[in-house]
Amino acid sequence: MSGFPAKLDGKLSEDGQTFSGTLTFRQEMTMPFQLKKTGPAKVTLPPKSSPLTPDFEGRWEGTLEAGGRSLRLVLRLEKAADGTATGALDSIDQGANDLRLAGIIIDGPALRFALPMVGGAYEGKLNKETGELAGQWTQGGTTLPLGFKRPAPPAEKK
Repeated sequence: MSGFPAKLDGKLSEDGQTFSGTLTFRQEMTMPFQLKKTGPAKVTLPPKSSPLTPDFEGRWEGTLEAGGRSLRLVLRLEKAADGTATGALDSIDQGANDLRLAGIIIDGPALRFALPMVGGAYEGKLNKETGELAGQWTQGGTTLPLGFKRPAPPAEKK
């Protein structure tokens, strides 16, 4: 699983009612697991992503102040083959990379996306004058301010 330091190895039972196996976390801890089907699937799919506009395409950096910690984040937005937005978030200080975004919606200067792997979501607005995104990160019932800006270009070597 890319972006998350865990591996899930399992097998579906012949009757399709049980999935069991081993969960390995950070290659250090292994534990057995078993999941049992208790009814029909109840899945809410994210909306289809919007076309990606040039204003949002590329790499963005931000810092989330959460629980007394500063977490450096990198947001990457790219065009999929069909022109829609696709992207990922890296949490540098947590060692979590390539966390895939879902339901990336661009409406004028507004951007929103979900991060299903962690149950999070972002809503922000692009300030065209400053080139910065200002918004809010929501996760686990908590909403925190979160802004992103484009990284400074590398300095020229002399």
